[in-house]
Amino acid sequence: MTETVYRLDVTPVIKLLGTEQRKMSANVVVSMGFRGLVRQLPSEVREALAVACEASGVRLTATGNVRYRVTGAKVDGHPVDDFNVYPGVSQSVRGHVVEVAWHPACRVATN
Repeated sequence: MTETVYRLDVTPVIKLLGTEQRKMSANVVVSMGFRGLVRQLPSEVREALAVACEASGVRLTATGNVRYRVTGAKVDGHPVDDFNVYPGVSQSVRGHVVEVAWHPACRVATN
């Protein structure tokens, strides 16, 4: 079993009751909604990442059964924001020199 991610959207529905005129100084209606992620994890968690050098940079693939959090990656010497790679969904990172922690750097040949 692999990690499954669900997006939860809770959208409010407003239904005002009654159509008669009321003699009040003010009416207040509060409406709240939210979004969230629900993650269902397998009983045995395995995190792993495969890094393959390509002509335009690297292809990252989560080879475990849960997302792999990529931290401290650099593209052409510049740090990139941390991101997740999910099982079954490879992700490409483009650049001449791509560095991912705990893996050798990938260098694109320039002519």
